[in-house]
Amino acid sequence: MFGEMVNDGLNKIAKHIKLVEPDIVALQEVLTHEKFEKLLEILGPQWSGTTSPSTTNSNVAIATIHKVSYNLQKCGFLQKGKKS
Repeated sequence: MFGEMVNDGLNKIAKHIKLVEPDIVALQEVLTHEKFEKLLEILGPQWSGTTSPSTTNSNVAIATIHKVSYNLQKCGFLQKGKKS
């Protein structure tokens, strides 16, 4: 993920996302949360998103221009009665 095998890969990914103008982008092979945050920074302040919990070992992320409302309990990331 993030074009590590391409010169200036992260900026090129951001450029193509901006060119297509999607509302939501699903990403795979997101190896670090920090690189994902850098992508969001390049995309601009209207973008936000989340990566999969490190415990899932799935390395995926979602970026969006919409407001995201999390229901972690419903998704199974938070057990009933426990706080994160």
